[in-house]
Amino acid sequence: MSTHEQLEYYESAVRSDNVLVGENPGPAEHVAELTGLWEHRAILRQLRLQEGIPICNGNGHCLERPTLLCLNGEHDTCPNHTDSCFLCPPRTH
Repeated sequence: MSTHEQLEYYESAVRSDNVLVGENPGPAEHVAELTGLWEHRAILRQLRLQEGIPICNGNGHCLERPTLLCLNGEHDTCPNHTDSCFLCPPRTH
């Protein structure tokens, strides 16, 4: 499977993960859904990174396309994560 096909698969998987499977899933089903969602998101971010597609560095699970830089002006982030870049050292106040 090519990287392009993998990207398409995981883009689709993340979209479908965001739809609830049942109205009232039991605890085990709920945990399985959450685990699958986080795994798909992590794989999708890694595939995007490998293909040179910019990713948001403000949150390790964000899938929004970055359009800004972090507050230090060093790393790509989406508008929601400009002040929480995980690549920058923690800021002291």
